[in-house]
Amino acid sequence: MIRGRFWLTALMCVGLVGCQPTVTHYDLPNHRVQTNPALGHPHAGADYPAYKRMVWGFYWPDMPDWSRETASDTWTRLRLVRGDMVLTVTQLSGDSGTVLSNVNRWRRQLGLNPVTTATMIPKTYGQTQYDTVVLRSGASHMRVAQQAVGADQWFVKLTGSDPVAMAAVWGEFLSELSLTEVQ
Repeated sequence: MIRGRFWLTALMCVGLVGCQPTVTHYDLPNHRVQTNPALGHPHAGADYPAYKRMVWGFYWPDMPDWSRETASDTWTRLRLVRGDMVLTVTQLSGDSGTVLSNVNRWRRQLGLNPVTTATMIPKTYGQTQYDTVVLRSGASHMRVAQQAVGADQWFVKLTGSDPVAMAAVWGEFLSELSLTEVQ
């Protein structure tokens, strides 16, 4: 009887300790990706481009010349890089600050002094209206678009040194972008 308990205990120890796999690397997705986003998209139709992607409740155009990077914060939903251009899509819930505080934060990112008044200009890209601002400091340029969706504020920011290339990417990306409320 004691011998049986010994072997049973030994087998349990081997089962619990000796058979445990050692995980040295794993990937956990930090976003939801739908590979066929045209299904269920609010503007989906026969001519809806199938190359769009859905991440965190928004659809964005495929940009094959851009590399997707992982963001180090919890509010950046998308970070794309091509050369020195960086395009980010950020989602903030609730109070995302005033126009003045946001513009001054972006100005600080470019090394500019704060201002006492600031406005964003409403612009339409595709069928969507955004509040936009364009900033410049020397060779550094920044474009920001903001849109409210439900209780969330979405910010699209593009930085780089070539304003012509940035303008071409900006209009195309915002025309194709579709922000939706995550249910």
